[in-house]
Amino acid sequence: MMELIRPVIILTGLVVIEAAPKVYPGPSEEMVKILVGGVIVFIIYALDFVFRKGASYFKFIRWRWYSPMSIFEGLWLQKVGIDDRPYSISRIEYWSNSRWSYSGIGFKPNFEPAAEWNTYSLEYDKVLKKWHFAGESSLLKLHEGAGRYHKVHRGYVSPILDLFPDTPDRIEGTVIDLDLNNENRIFLVTLHRGDKWYPVRLPSIAKIKSMTANEVRELFVNMNLLHVATQSSVATQSSTESNQPKSSG
Repeated sequence: MMELIRPVIILTGLVVIEAAPKVYPGPSEEMVKILVGGVIVFIIYALDFVFRKGASYFKFIRWRWYSPMSIFEGLWLQKVGIDDRPYSISRIEYWSNSRWSYSGIGFKPNFEPAAEWNTYSLEYDKVLKKWHFAGESSLLKLHEGAGRYHKVHRGYVSPILDLFPDTPDRIEGTVIDLDLNNENRIFLVTLHRGDKWYPVRLPSIAKIKSMTANEVRELFVNMNLLHVATQSSVATQSSTESNQPKSSG
């Protein structure tokens, strides 16, 4: 949009610069033109900031320009339709240039970290109300000596989230895992909004990954999500190497 507005502002500014000395005579014609030119440059810079960067800094701008995607920003606790990673915690955040990130940590049944993913929005289908993402995923393994988890078995992941503004606290989705530990899988996820309970405690994915198993379990217990049966995987496509063992993470 700014590409369309900028030429209009520049053309208008040139006209104003020429007319200003006659309307508002000052110490000199050159000084008036310089002052008016400075104002025009400031206006162009301010509008450019609002259109290009404003959405990154001001949530009310995103809510107005990018509905319904902006409604679903925040922290989510997820039920996942695969047995080895039945729980996950994710964040949907505005990134830049009309794009969002959808990232998170998947957990084993005992709530230890099992996987991590980081994706960015591709497009939003307004007719089907489907939000498409794509990015990378990795399984996580605890490094006993360092006492922290590191990434193993990098793969690719493509989540598709169904957005319905009348249910802003719940999202249904489908996830396609590709070449993760030599497996391709399609499974369902259900996201439950967690911001209203934990607006400050979990500001980042790194913070989530550093939580203890008991802390993660407590989040799901408090939202009564442990009593919901996990969804069955809707499709599983093994890799061509059928003798590869399945991931336990």
